[in-house]
Amino acid sequence: TFGLGEPTNQTSLLISSLAVIVVAAILVLIFYQRNRKQVFSQLNSLTMIAFSFLLFLVLAKFFIMDHTILPYLFPMAAFGLTLSIVFNLEFGFFMTLILVALTVHGHPRGNELALYFLLPTVAGMLVIGKARRVSAFFATSLVISVVSAAVVVAFRFGDGFTDWIGLLTLMGASLFNGFASGTLALLLQNVFASVLDVPTALQLMDISRPDHPLLQLILTNAPGTYQHSLQVSNLAEQAADAIGADRLLVRVGTLYH
Repeated sequence: TFGLGEPTNQTSLLISSLAVIVVAAILVLIFYQRNRKQVFSQLNSLTMIAFSFLLFLVLAKFFIMDHTILPYLFPMAAFGLTLSIVFNLEFGFFMTLILVALTVHGHPRGNELALYFLLPTVAGMLVIGKARRVSAFFATSLVISVVSAAVVVAFRFGDGFTDWIGLLTLMGASLFNGFASGTLALLLQNVFASVLDVPTALQLMDISRPDHPLLQLILTNAPGTYQHSLQVSNLAEQAADAIGADRLLVRVGTLYH
């Protein structure tokens, strides 16, 4: 009756809850840093991660504010896919979780958008792995599209507010979202690799092809050395697998040792 049960300042509550999310995110990152220091060991890595995070957050906030279709077009999964490829799946998941939480905070359909952004991203990261083939990006795009459409159907089908045209429109947006995410992740992994000076799996696969000009030059001019490099690379790859190292990186490095 006297309004005692109602919040007196919605803005203050919104800021307070946002602050809680930020603090929780910082604690998660601190915990992760204590266990996986290699991700945070270089300033350029931190800079690239922070810049891409803020860029995705600002663009996502712009896309979801007061829009009906645009939130479902935004390729949020590209951020998690890129970090998963360049660093590892666990880090990609943590950062995506934080990004999604900050993005959907305060949105009327926050629960729906949170699952719409998070579930396809996780599914895509599991499918793409280390992205050793261009076809992996296509398969990942398809999986993201399917999972995104499934989330839309689960929330919108029969809800009384979305008609068939609206549902089909959102499913079409989901299809676009998946392929936009895969394409953008392919581009961003190359940007990260160039800035951080680390080879991508696609680059390693390319220079390890038997018909690569440099390997062909070694084969033509020093066949004994070529055979020796192949044998050592096989042994090194098995050793890398045994200790949990990057098999592909070790194999390619040994080929050219």
